[in-house]
Amino acid sequence: MLIGEGFVRDELLLRAHSLAYLTLLSIVPLLALAVALVDLIGEGTKVAAKILELLAVAPDVQANFLDRVEHFNFRALGGVASAFLLATMVLAVGRVEQALNALWGVTERRAWARRVPDYLAVIVIAPLLLGAAISLRAAFESQTLVKAALEFPLLKLLYESGLRWAPLLLVLFALTFLYWFLPNTRVRRRSALLGGVVAGILFNAAQVLYVALTLGAKRRMDEAFAASAWIVMFLIWVYIAWAIVLLGAEVAYAHQTLSLYRREVRGKAAGTAARETIGLAIAMCCARAFRDGAQPWHPDALSDVLDVPLRTVREVLRALEAANIVAPCGGDWIGCYQMARPIEQVRVSDVLIALRGNASVPLGVADLSRTANGVIAEVERAAGAVAETRNLRELLGDAPAV
Repeated sequence: MLIGEGFVRDELLLRAHSLAYLTLLSIVPLLALAVALVDLIGEGTKVAAKILELLAVAPDVQANFLDRVEHFNFRALGGVASAFLLATMVLAVGRVEQALNALWGVTERRAWARRVPDYLAVIVIAPLLLGAAISLRAAFESQTLVKAALEFPLLKLLYESGLRWAPLLLVLFALTFLYWFLPNTRVRRRSALLGGVVAGILFNAAQVLYVALTLGAKRRMDEAFAASAWIVMFLIWVYIAWAIVLLGAEVAYAHQTLSLYRREVRGKAAGTAARETIGLAIAMCCARAFRDGAQPWHPDALSDVLDVPLRTVREVLRALEAANIVAPCGGDWIGCYQMARPIEQVRVSDVLIALRGNASVPLGVADLSRTANGVIAEVERAAGAVAETRNLRELLGDAPAV
């Protein structure tokens, strides 16, 4: 239920649309870069062909892509065009990060100091590892000892069985790494692995089904779309593939937040007054951790302690962060929050204003504007006497230990 509701709520099919079009824009330079890097150790073209094979690209479409990749000349582009292509590839990885962050309810992206090297690590290291694996496999198969061992039926069966499952394991590993590494929050390895396994199995099943349907529909597609039929068929497959990838991320999120399921499903949407109460409680938790030198708070822990839906906690934290009351941590505490300024400087009214906003609104009718804003200001003055004079340090003396 949590996965199904998340799939609809997070508009994963709509996100798959944008990722599919961005994939078409960046796939040729990405494959060309992969070939150029892997050619340092050999087997560059084989890596590109293997990637296209894993993507269930039809043979004639593979030939089209490989021809463009082989004739792709980075030197002929010049500095400006090469920088543009590099920016396009970084943008592609960045859009994937944005989609995964949205699933986890995270709005903060990596800082640029981390974003570029992390993205380049994904772009550069992945094809190198794949190329090294293919080269090692080719070298291993050429050894006399291996050839002699394969003459035994049992060893040959085990060897062939392992090779048969290698593409599936490769996809599982890639998806698990994607779910664990790219979201700008802490993702448990077990949750990422579960999402990778589910998405990998669905991906391979969809791959088999897509190839079977493609063989039957190819002639009609050619008649309808002529020379551009392969583009339409490839775009459909990329869209399906991204929908499966995002579904796997939803599975990882559901597994990690399963203990919070009751709050996610049964918890009512917090109104303005409830958000103020939750916001003040979160600010007090962060203030106590600051005062006592304790570890900063993670949204999951706040949701568990306060018995509040995780998404509500994240929304309140974003509002407090925008008001410079709390700030996200870095390093070993990435994903956690700490105080952004001394607790003596944070008044109760600061927290309330951060969550409700400014009550004074200019209206088109002058007399109504004066009357409405005047009444609200009078209410604010009457109710805000305590909020203006008390800060978080004073409140901590009345708050129970957490």
